[in-house]
Amino acid sequence: MSEPRSLFVKASFMPMQFEHFMEAEPSQPVLDAMWQAWWQSREMSGKMALTQDALTATRARCYRDYVQAWLDEPSAAAFSRYHVDTLTWTFGITLFSENYLELLPMLAMLVDLGNYRCATAILPDDFALVYPFFWGDSDVMAYLCYGEGQTRIDPTVNDLSQIPEAQVALASKRLGEHWQTIEATFNSQPD
Repeated sequence: MSEPRSLFVKASFMPMQFEHFMEAEPSQPVLDAMWQAWWQSREMSGKMALTQDALTATRARCYRDYVQAWLDEPSAAAFSRYHVDTLTWTFGITLFSENYLELLPMLAMLVDLGNYRCATAILPDDFALVYPFFWGDSDVMAYLCYGEGQTRIDPTVNDLSQIPEAQVALASKRLGEHWQTIEATFNSQPD
């Protein structure tokens, strides 16, 4: 893999829980069976063992700052929207990363996100996905499932065909819409 993969997140929150999540200090992830199973299931060149030292949280003050840093990075082409009408947060980074070690702080945040979701807002199709939106490949770097009271990185998902079609379609639609907005803005600027 040499092209950056894209990240898309859809997660349901009550407004207060969303604010608590965004203002939360990043939690240091614990290297447990879930992380080990996911890491072992990934194919990468120069693969090393996943250690607690490598498994780090972002150094940002809070998750809002971490998300904002991605939004402020022009080369990432990121977006973040909380939809009050559907109680849903969508977050995407069109040009995210192709490096598994670079993914770890984001995945740590997305695993922690599950601790802030309210049971009354939980929808069965909440998910996070790192995949090759632009490149036409079907490999999946990471797929997170959000259930009641738990979040897991699914070590069995390696291909887009293993993910519900509606989730892949939603991720591709939102990332595509955002990319079109960026292109339109770029194309409307004078030379």
